[in-house]
Formats: sequence, C-alpha cells, structure tokens
Amino acid sequence: MYSFDIPITDTNAVYNVYVNIRNRGEYPYQNLWLFLNKTTPDKIQSKDSIECYLADQRGKWLGSGLGSILEMPILYQQNVRFKVRGTYHYKIVHGMRDSVLNGINDIGMRVEKVAGK
Repeated sequence: MYSFDIPITDTNAVYNVYVNIRNRGEYPYQNLWLFLNKTTPDKIQSKDSIECYLADQRGKWLGSGLGSILEMPILYQQNVRFKVRGTYHYKIVHGMRDSVLNGINDIGMRVEKVAGK
C-alpha cells in the first residue's frame, strides 16, 4: 500500500492528477490494476480503480527511462477542481492476483496546476 498527502491551497485552480509507476523489464504483465481511496479534508471518502497499461500488445514497454528502470506517468484525473482547501489523503493498493509484484519498483503521485485555466 502506498499513501500520499496532497496539500491543496488554491480551490479555484484546475489540476491534473497523475499516478507514476516505476517498473523494470521483469514485470510479467502488460497492465497493472490500482485501487485508489481518497479522503478529502472534510473527511469525505471515495474509491476508484484504474487500469494502467505498461506495455503494448507486442510487449514493448511504454514508459521511458535510463537503464533497466522505466517510468510511466498515468493521467488519472484531468482538469479537476478540488472543492475544499486542505490535505487530500490518497491510498493506493494494487489489484493484481500476485501478492508481490516483481518488477514494480514504486508508485508515486503528482498533482499539477493546469496552465492558463
């Protein structure tokens, strides 16, 4: 399980939310299912799931990087507004059949303001 605290101070801004996945070539699957739990500063909880494609149909990795580690940014939410100022807490767990995912180095999150919106 991965946990992230995202501070939001500007509720008028528009944001893109990314999930970043770092993997190595020995990851045995084309995709990765993730379950996301979000808790807002006012304690409202929501759940979501996303399927992240890490390789194409032929097995070619889609991420970029140097050496054996690839990074794949997945656009999770585009042009969203956070309604409440404060810290948003995200928990991410994988939804794959294997309990240990060989070849997945780590998972991160990035929230960035959309320029000009």
